[in-house]
Amino acid sequence: FRMLLVGYFEGLDSQRAIAWRCADSFSLKSFLGYSLTERTPDHSSLTRIRQRLPESVHEAVFTKVLSMAESRG
Repeated sequence: FRMLLVGYFEGLDSQRAIAWRCADSFSLKSFLGYSLTERTPDHSSLTRIRQRLPESVHEAVFTKVLSMAESRG
C-alpha cells in the first residue's frame, strides 16, 4: 500500500514507474521500511499485490489515509 501511495502522491500512473521511483530514492526506501541496500519490490510484485484485493479495498484505504493526512495538515 505504501508504494501505491507513493505513486498516487507523485502522480505515477504505472507500476513500473512506482517501482523505479521507490528503488531509486533513499528517503522513499526509508518510508517503505527498507534498508538502503535492500531491494524494493519490482513492478510485477506490485501487480500481484494489487490483484489480491478488490479495487474497493484499495479505494477505502486511500480515502482513509487521505482524510487522516488532511486532518493533520
